[in-house]
Amino acid sequence: MSVQIDDRFEGDLQQLLDALGAFPDIAQSRVSGAIEKGLLLLQGRMAVYPPAPMGSTYRRTGTLGRTWTSAARVVEMESGAFVSGRVGNATPYGPWVQHPEDQTAVHKAHGWKTTADVLAESENDIAEILVEAGGSIVQDLAREAEA
Repeated sequence: MSVQIDDRFEGDLQQLLDALGAFPDIAQSRVSGAIEKGLLLLQGRMAVYPPAPMGSTYRRTGTLGRTWTSAARVVEMESGAFVSGRVGNATPYGPWVQHPEDQTAVHKAHGWKTTADVLAESENDIAEILVEAGGSIVQDLAREAEA
């Protein structure tokens, strides 16, 4: 598989992984930051409410939007480290509103986006964040190699 991260690095995936393995702190820091940035993007988009239904007198509390959270952590494994991220909501009724399998028909009809909807809509933005992080890693690796 060929990998290209902006104009500074082009090679096969194994070359990139070997380079990252030589400087794990650089890669881990940049990847962690990118994952956190992507999670915050998703968290913010999950908290967006659709317009209230026409004629509705229900007053929204905003609890669902305020309780979206995200967290990233580095997981150390025998084969190496990787970054794991999660976006979640602690409200007991959240799944009925925004979970792709549990969302009720009324919430779907009122325009509530599910986690799957937001993730699908955000794929390009998240890919951009990761490519940007990859470019930063390449720049940092080049600086380390020159030093």
